[in-house]
Amino acid sequence: MLRNKKEKRDQERYKERNERMTDEERQDKLKKRREAYHQKKDSGKTAEQKAAHCTHEKQKYANLQPVQKKARVEQRKARRQMERSTPCKDSLAMENPEYVATEQEVSTSTLAVKHRDHVAAGKR
Repeated sequence: MLRNKKEKRDQERYKERNERMTDEERQDKLKKRREAYHQKKDSGKTAEQKAAHCTHEKQKYANLQPVQKKARVEQRKARRQMERSTPCKDSLAMENPEYVATEQEVSTSTLAVKHRDHVAAGKR
């Protein structure tokens, strides 16, 4: 119980501190976070090792047969399509197992599947 109170208090303080931040301070904080991420990601590799790895991957792809390249592209397309069409467990788009459609609802349904337009983050 004490841990939950402490966590709640810490969350409130963090939220208040973030609300008081100016846009410049927020951008600086994000910039430092990005730099730390890239530094951690690349910490064990030298520039030569990174270049060698990149060259190796390019060579490996270049050595594939045309059929293998096509299969690789198709596999990635299929995976992207599957990820797009499969909602996560917390999604509101999940079916309600207790819902039972009547025959009238099924016959009068005129829903058309339409691809959604991209909405920028600031416009949501």
